[in-house]
Amino acid sequence: MALFQKEKTDMMHSGTATLTLSFKGSSDASNFTASASVKATALDGVLQPVTRQIAQGGTAIVNPAIVRLGGRARYTIDVLPSSIPDSEIEWSVAEGVGNIVFNGGASNNKGRSVVVRGNAEGSFKLQVDKIAGQVPSPKPYIYGQVEPEAANPIHFYVLCDALGHPCVSTNWIDNCVSNANHNGRQLAMTFTRGSINYIRNHPEWLVIPTNSVETVRLCSYTNNVGGIKVYCIQSFEPSDALGATLNLLPFDEANGIILASNAKPVTLFHEILHACNLEDLYLTLIGNVPVSKEILGPLNWSGGDGTGYYPSDLTHRALIRRLMMYGHQNDNEADVPLEDLNEPRVMVSGKLEAIRVSRKSMETRTPRH
Repeated sequence: MALFQKEKTDMMHSGTATLTLSFKGSSDASNFTASASVKATALDGVLQPVTRQIAQGGTAIVNPAIVRLGGRARYTIDVLPSSIPDSEIEWSVAEGVGNIVFNGGASNNKGRSVVVRGNAEGSFKLQVDKIAGQVPSPKPYIYGQVEPEAANPIHFYVLCDALGHPCVSTNWIDNCVSNANHNGRQLAMTFTRGSINYIRNHPEWLVIPTNSVETVRLCSYTNNVGGIKVYCIQSFEPSDALGATLNLLPFDEANGIILASNAKPVTLFHEILHACNLEDLYLTLIGNVPVSKEILGPLNWSGGDGTGYYPSDLTHRALIRRLMMYGHQNDNEADVPLEDLNEPRVMVSGKLEAIRVSRKSMETRTPRH
């Protein structure tokens, strides 16, 4: 059985090949013949720490950076050929033993997908030790952390028109909160709708120019709400803006989130992460090159040279689109990696620094306005 590793950007194709050696004697042994065959199977493996993949039949993103203390998370590797049974794919906790355990007991460590439980706070490294009886070289792995749940009440302030009609419905709000919980599981963050309040005496705030003094005035409408405050407006100018977060000095009364009525449900969680100190990342600064350990950083990597255990055709630009902090949200699911990417970098006070997009750069998981 021949085990993968992909070399540079060329992935081996899974399948079975048979090598046959034949021998024929000469002189007095000319009637002697012999042959031997060796069968070898090439395997493909993909284990992606940065992914938007959803567990089959579930709602949570697989391979999360964070496992909730006392909670469960699913980790997945894709292995070909499909004829290899799940019982021949074995995982182990290589670092942080005791911080996570296999859900249901140590014997539940086999399969293309395994479920672990957060047992104690701290970091861990989960890896695949054997596939079809062979040891991969290098072993696929993924890093993560166990953290306690971070609970966040959200208080909504809905703008109404001159006739008193709210710009968004309760159902719209509940969809946003539901999506925030869906994506927040990867950071052990939970959200509840704390209250809905209607602002009927400021119809001039229904449509607000982005980056204007009106955004400060709106977010200063109330403060010290004991949670996250979200103002719902009809739209921004320009209208392609979906959300904005004022994240000024700590405890500034103007801190808060603004959502337009045409925002996608995922926009709320994206803006909450801005309130946790994360930044937008755009493709304009990124070359169309294959992913690499040097670009993604060691904690976002999974083994080997080239593209490692990421798909061999995955580019850095394509991976950026998987991130929750990608500046143009297209999907309902997106990833928050464990650490910031090494590229691109931006100049801050005369120094090149990574753009803050990861758990490592979050100042809090419980922003309060």
